[in-house]
Amino acid sequence: MLRKNLQDCFSYTFFKQLTQMFMSRLSPEEHPTTQSPEQAKIALTCELTSRLNTMDCLPMNRALGFGAKYLQDYFTPWVTEQGGYEKVFGTPVDEDEEVH
Repeated sequence: MLRKNLQDCFSYTFFKQLTQMFMSRLSPEEHPTTQSPEQAKIALTCELTSRLNTMDCLPMNRALGFGAKYLQDYFTPWVTEQGGYEKVFGTPVDEDEEVH
């Protein structure tokens, strides 16, 4: 019964509210260590999406799709300004090192 109710109410609007509540309820000590607050919010969005996906009571594509849409809706301008996700979260690569 609870699973059915959760599936029925799981909309993008609900996902947005849940994500914003998740971020607002964390103390500063619980935020991931990042170079910017935007990186932390992106990481938390991915964490919440992953947790919802592992609950195994929601269709995987719905949880992942809502997570991807939220990232696009809220972080695309900032990520673009930074040069893309590779620049935002990438690690320095030795120029001689081959990347696959």
